[in-house]
Formats: sequence, C-alpha cells, structure tokens
Amino acid sequence: MMHLRPLRFTLFVYDLVRLAALLGVLFAVFPGMGGSAEGATTLPLVAFAAPNALFPLMGLFLALRSQDYAPFAALYAAGKAVFVSATVAWFVFSFEAILDALSFDALGAFRAVGTLALLTLLDVATVPVALKIAGKDRRRAADSVDERLPDYAVDEVAPVQPDGGGA
Repeated sequence: MMHLRPLRFTLFVYDLVRLAALLGVLFAVFPGMGGSAEGATTLPLVAFAAPNALFPLMGLFLALRSQDYAPFAALYAAGKAVFVSATVAWFVFSFEAILDALSFDALGAFRAVGTLALLTLLDVATVPVALKIAGKDRRRAADSVDERLPDYAVDEVAPVQPDGGGA
C-alpha cells in the first residue's frame, strides 16, 4: 500500500520547481535557444532538460514507493553531486561570458546568477535528505523480509541419512 509522506513529496515538488527554474535561467543566459525565427535550435535546451527531468521522477518514486526505490537514492545523490560540481565549474569558468550575455540587464544577471546559486545550495541540501529517507526505508524493507520468512522453512528439514550401500 502506498502512503504519501510530506517530506518525500517535497523532494518531488522541489525538483519540479528546480527544473523549471533551471530552464528559465538557461533561457535568460542564452535567449536564442527558444527556437526563434533566426534559426536558433532547441537542442541544447532538450539536452539539458532531459537528464534533469530524472530528478523529479526519482523524487516521485521515493514519495510513492520509497521501500522499493530506496536502493536508487544513492544514484539520486550521485546525480545531484555531479550536477552541483558541473554547475560550480560552469559558473567559475564561464563567469565573464555569463556577465557579457546578461550585461544588458544588471537585475536580470543578478536574478539568473542568484537563482543558480540558490538552486545549487538547495541541491546540496537534498542529498542528505534523500539518503536518510533511503536508509530508513532500506532498514524497514529488510525487517519486513525477515518477518515474512516462515519458521518451518529451516526448522522442519529432515536430516539426510547415508544409504550405506548402493542399489
């Protein structure tokens, strides 16, 4: 039976909002990716959005059936760690290009960079939450497996007697 727990559902909602905000920042930094009449392509946007769409799905799976998906929480945490590292590296190595792209609007630049920094910090905070949820559910799943094993499965096995000869 599925029980929706608020903390787990919050991970799902956060990752949905995060995906929308990241796409908004991407549009702000690279405005030509909207598929405008100048022939700009949406391929970089799709390439960025597709793997990041897995985070809301994992949040949903953890919210609905966390005992079944608890082993995948480590993958969720690893994906977040890769995203945080890549975002920090992108920000550090592309800082000047980001400022040039957003130089027309100082407030827009502040919003884009601030949103990215906030989401990166929140991603760092979601990793221990997901691992804690997975740890509890992994222990709970292991306990429920032990309870389902019948006692007679081991107790009533008759010992095998050697035949002492042959046929």
